[in-house]
Amino acid sequence: MFNFRLQPTTTRDYVGFTIFDLGGATIFSDTQWYYGSEFSNYKVNLVAGTFYVKIGTGYGNDGYELSAQSPLAVSKPITVPSVIGSTNLPDLNRNGYKDMAVLRILANANAVVDTIDGFTGKLLKRVVYISDSRLIQPISLISFDLDGNGSPDIGVLGYNSTTGKHAQYVRNALTGALIKSFIIN
Repeated sequence: MFNFRLQPTTTRDYVGFTIFDLGGATIFSDTQWYYGSEFSNYKVNLVAGTFYVKIGTGYGNDGYELSAQSPLAVSKPITVPSVIGSTNLPDLNRNGYKDMAVLRILANANAVVDTIDGFTGKLLKRVVYISDSRLIQPISLISFDLDGNGSPDIGVLGYNSTTGKHAQYVRNALTGALIKSFIIN
Protein backbone atom coordinates (compact mmCIF):
# COMPACT_ATOMS: atom_id res chain seq x y z
CA MET A 1 0.00 0.00 0.00
CA PHE A 2 1.39 3.41 -1.01
CA ASN A 3 0.07 6.30 1.12
CA PHE A 4 0.56 9.97 0.31
CA ARG A 5 -1.03 13.37 0.76
CA LEU A 6 -1.68 15.81 -2.10
CA GLN A 7 -1.83 19.45 -1.08
CA PRO A 8 -1.66 22.43 -3.47
CA THR A 9 1.09 25.00 -2.99
CA THR A 10 -0.15 27.32 -5.74
CA THR A 11 -3.29 29.33 -6.41
CA ARG A 12 -4.19 27.17 -9.41
CA ASP A 13 -7.54 25.44 -9.53
CA TYR A 14 -6.55 21.86 -10.41
CA VAL A 15 -3.91 19.63 -8.92
CA GLY A 16 -3.42 16.20 -10.44
CA PHE A 17 -1.10 13.25 -10.33
CA THR A 18 -0.37 10.04 -12.19
CA ILE A 19 1.46 6.97 -10.88
CA PHE A 20 3.20 5.02 -13.63
CA ASP A 21 5.56 2.05 -13.87
CA LEU A 22 9.00 1.84 -15.46
CA GLY A 23 7.43 1.03 -18.83
CA GLY A 24 5.32 4.20 -18.72
CA ALA A 25 1.98 2.42 -18.14
CA THR A 26 -0.44 4.38 -15.94
CA ILE A 27 -1.26 2.58 -12.68
CA PHE A 28 -3.45 5.25 -11.05
CA SER A 29 -4.41 8.83 -11.91
CA ASP A 30 -6.57 11.51 -10.32
CA THR A 31 -7.18 15.24 -10.39
CA GLN A 32 -8.79 17.43 -7.72
CA TRP A 33 -10.46 20.82 -7.74
CA TYR A 34 -9.06 22.86 -4.84
CA TYR A 35 -10.16 25.90 -2.89
CA GLY A 36 -7.49 27.42 -0.67
CA SER A 37 -5.42 24.90 1.23
CA GLU A 38 -7.63 21.82 1.01
CA PHE A 39 -5.86 18.50 0.54
CA SER A 40 -6.61 14.86 -0.20
CA ASN A 41 -5.14 11.69 1.27
CA TYR A 42 -4.66 8.71 -1.05
CA LYS A 43 -4.03 5.02 -0.49
CA VAL A 44 -3.05 3.24 -3.69
CA ASN A 45 -2.51 -0.52 -3.77
CA LEU A 46 0.71 -1.09 -5.70
CA VAL A 47 2.19 -4.51 -6.29
CA ALA A 48 5.92 -4.99 -5.85
CA GLY A 49 8.10 -2.99 -8.20
CA THR A 50 9.37 0.49 -8.92
CA PHE A 51 7.00 3.36 -9.76
CA TYR A 52 7.10 7.09 -10.45
CA VAL A 53 4.64 9.88 -9.71
CA LYS A 54 3.95 12.86 -11.99
CA ILE A 55 2.38 15.91 -10.37
CA GLY A 56 1.05 19.03 -12.07
CA THR A 57 -1.40 21.91 -11.78
CA GLY A 58 -3.78 23.69 -14.15
CA TYR A 59 -6.46 26.36 -14.34
CA GLY A 60 -10.18 25.61 -14.18
CA ASN A 61 -10.71 26.28 -17.87
CA ASP A 62 -8.16 23.58 -18.68
CA GLY A 63 -10.63 20.93 -17.51
CA TYR A 64 -9.01 17.64 -16.61
CA GLU A 65 -5.89 18.47 -18.61
CA LEU A 66 -2.88 19.57 -16.60
CA SER A 67 -1.69 22.50 -18.65
CA ALA A 68 1.78 23.23 -19.92
CA GLN A 69 1.63 26.40 -17.82
CA SER A 70 2.80 24.21 -14.94
CA PRO A 71 5.18 21.50 -16.14
CA LEU A 72 4.79 18.08 -14.59
CA ALA A 73 7.30 17.23 -11.89
CA VAL A 74 8.47 13.62 -11.81
CA SER A 75 9.32 11.99 -8.49
CA LYS A 76 12.31 9.88 -7.61
CA PRO A 77 11.59 6.15 -7.96
CA ILE A 78 9.20 4.71 -5.37
CA THR A 79 10.02 1.09 -4.61
CA VAL A 80 7.29 -1.07 -3.10
CA PRO A 81 8.69 -3.93 -0.99
CA SER A 82 7.79 -7.40 -2.12
CA VAL A 83 7.94 -9.27 1.22
CA ILE A 84 4.67 -9.35 3.16
CA GLY A 85 5.70 -11.65 6.02
CA SER A 86 7.33 -14.89 7.11
CA THR A 87 6.78 -17.78 9.48
CA ASN A 88 8.81 -20.68 10.90
CA LEU A 89 8.42 -24.22 9.57
CA PRO A 90 9.66 -27.55 10.86
CA ASP A 91 12.62 -29.14 9.08
CA LEU A 92 11.09 -29.85 5.64
CA ASN A 93 14.25 -31.15 3.94
CA ARG A 94 15.46 -33.14 6.96
CA ASN A 95 18.88 -31.49 7.26
CA GLY A 96 18.53 -30.89 11.01
CA TYR A 97 17.52 -27.20 10.78
CA LYS A 98 14.10 -25.55 10.90
CA ASP A 99 13.01 -23.94 7.65
CA MET A 100 10.89 -20.89 6.90
CA ALA A 101 8.11 -19.68 4.61
CA VAL A 102 8.16 -16.19 3.08
CA LEU A 103 5.06 -14.54 1.55
CA ARG A 104 6.06 -12.24 -1.32
CA ILE A 105 4.62 -10.47 -4.32
CA LEU A 106 6.49 -10.94 -7.59
CA ALA A 107 6.79 -8.34 -10.36
CA ASN A 108 4.04 -10.18 -12.32
CA ALA A 109 1.66 -9.55 -9.35
CA ASN A 110 1.55 -13.21 -8.26
CA ALA A 111 1.55 -13.68 -4.48
CA VAL A 112 3.81 -16.63 -3.73
CA VAL A 113 5.08 -18.51 -0.70
CA ASP A 114 8.73 -19.45 -0.87
CA THR A 115 9.85 -22.22 1.47
CA ILE A 116 13.48 -21.61 2.36
CA ASP A 117 16.14 -23.86 3.89
CA GLY A 118 16.80 -22.51 7.38
CA PHE A 119 20.53 -23.34 7.20
CA THR A 120 21.58 -22.48 3.63
CA GLY A 121 18.92 -19.92 2.71
CA LYS A 122 18.26 -21.77 -0.56
CA LEU A 123 14.81 -21.87 -2.10
CA LEU A 124 13.17 -25.27 -1.52
CA LYS A 125 9.83 -24.60 -3.24
CA ARG A 126 7.80 -21.70 -4.65
CA VAL A 127 4.01 -21.97 -4.74
CA VAL A 128 1.60 -19.40 -6.20
CA TYR A 129 -1.17 -18.70 -3.68
CA ILE A 130 -2.87 -15.73 -5.35
CA SER A 131 -2.48 -15.34 -9.12
CA ASP A 132 -3.16 -11.57 -9.14
CA SER A 133 -2.45 -9.62 -5.95
CA ARG A 134 -4.07 -6.51 -7.46
CA LEU A 135 -7.45 -8.27 -7.09
CA ILE A 136 -6.82 -10.01 -3.77
CA GLN A 137 -4.18 -8.36 -1.62
CA PRO A 138 -2.19 -10.81 0.53
CA ILE A 139 -2.04 -9.78 4.18
CA SER A 140 -0.37 -12.51 6.26
CA LEU A 141 0.60 -16.16 6.48
CA ILE A 142 0.62 -18.80 9.19
CA SER A 143 1.98 -22.34 9.54
CA PHE A 144 -0.13 -25.08 11.14
CA ASP A 145 -1.38 -28.61 10.45
CA LEU A 146 -4.95 -28.11 9.22
CA ASP A 147 -5.63 -31.65 8.00
CA GLY A 148 -3.94 -33.39 10.97
CA ASN A 149 -1.62 -35.57 8.86
CA GLY A 150 1.54 -34.47 10.69
CA SER A 151 2.80 -32.41 7.73
CA PRO A 152 2.93 -28.59 7.99
CA ASP A 153 0.41 -26.54 6.07
CA ILE A 154 0.65 -22.85 5.17
CA GLY A 155 -2.32 -20.51 5.22
CA VAL A 156 -2.33 -17.17 3.41
CA LEU A 157 -4.92 -14.54 4.30
CA GLY A 158 -5.95 -12.14 1.55
CA TYR A 159 -8.35 -9.20 1.20
CA ASN A 160 -10.57 -8.57 -1.83
CA SER A 161 -11.22 -4.82 -2.00
CA THR A 162 -14.01 -5.33 -4.58
CA THR A 163 -16.11 -7.57 -2.32
CA GLY A 164 -14.78 -6.26 0.99
CA LYS A 165 -14.22 -9.83 2.19
CA HIS A 166 -11.19 -11.81 3.33
CA ALA A 167 -10.17 -15.18 1.92
CA GLN A 168 -7.92 -17.89 3.36
CA TYR A 169 -5.89 -20.25 1.14
CA VAL A 170 -4.29 -23.29 2.81
CA ARG A 171 -1.71 -25.47 1.02
CA ASN A 172 0.56 -28.31 2.08
CA ALA A 173 4.05 -26.90 2.79
CA LEU A 174 5.81 -29.92 1.24
CA THR A 175 3.80 -30.42 -1.95
CA GLY A 176 2.02 -27.10 -2.46
CA ALA A 177 -1.28 -28.97 -2.93
CA LEU A 178 -4.39 -26.94 -2.09
CA ILE A 179 -6.05 -28.28 1.06
CA LYS A 180 -8.78 -25.69 1.53
CA SER A 181 -9.82 -22.18 0.54
CA PHE A 182 -12.70 -20.25 2.04
CA ILE A 183 -14.22 -16.78 2.36
CA ILE A 184 -14.23 -15.16 5.79
CA ASN A 185 -17.31 -12.99 6.36
